[in-house]
Amino acid sequence: MICPHCGEQLTPVEGQKYCSFCGGNLETGPTDPETTASKDNPRFSADLNRPRRPGAYCPWEDQEELGFFPAITQTVQQSLLKPRDFFDKIPLDGGYIQPLLYALIVATLGEMVGILWAFSLDSSLMEKLNAFGNVAALVAVITPLFVFIRVVLTAVFFHVSLYLLGGVHEDFEATFRVSCYASAPELCSIIPVVGGILGMIWKFYITVVGLESAHRIEWWRASLAVLLPFVVCCAAMAGGFWLMLTSIGVASG
Repeated sequence: MICPHCGEQLTPVEGQKYCSFCGGNLETGPTDPETTASKDNPRFSADLNRPRRPGAYCPWEDQEELGFFPAITQTVQQSLLKPRDFFDKIPLDGGYIQPLLYALIVATLGEMVGILWAFSLDSSLMEKLNAFGNVAALVAVITPLFVFIRVVLTAVFFHVSLYLLGGVHEDFEATFRVSCYASAPELCSIIPVVGGILGMIWKFYITVVGLESAHRIEWWRASLAVLLPFVVCCAAMAGGFWLMLTSIGVASG
């Protein structure tokens, strides 16, 4: 089936009413200005004057029509391969639970795969893991908790950075949703050795795209908003290390 709005080829499930790519109503033609959600529609472009997106769509939040696995698969695929189109149409409101659950599932899976690769590449670590089976169970329980804390804090830091840079044009929920739906690159951990680095670079890119789209800001402002928390953390760590060395020097001298 070809979507009448964006022209994408899709295989809709039974009862699906909206396009998985553009969010357009599959039951209407492209001549309907209220339901057309193509890249040429100014309501869905990354324009600084774009209004709040009334025709927004996200596959993950359409599980009633798509089902769990198609919804999460399409969300991962679209956010990874077509991040600008994806973030141009995701809802900026609607609650925190659904995007948080998506981030917890995807990021936890990525973290667990990364941990397994680390143990499998080091035989001594694998032996220790086998010797302490309870440790493996503890890691499986704690990992989602750390992912939850990281997702929330990351969203807070990004929103504060945007505020300091004069880039806040939406509520915190919009920033939170972008932070959650930018979690898919963490699945790159399935690639041994280089997967973590590739995932980190791609996550930076799609997060910048997401913040740029959600808050209708320039790409450089979104990039600075993502980089600023890491720069501050690195500066704080460097300052703490310098103070520690200074204290040791004073004590010994």
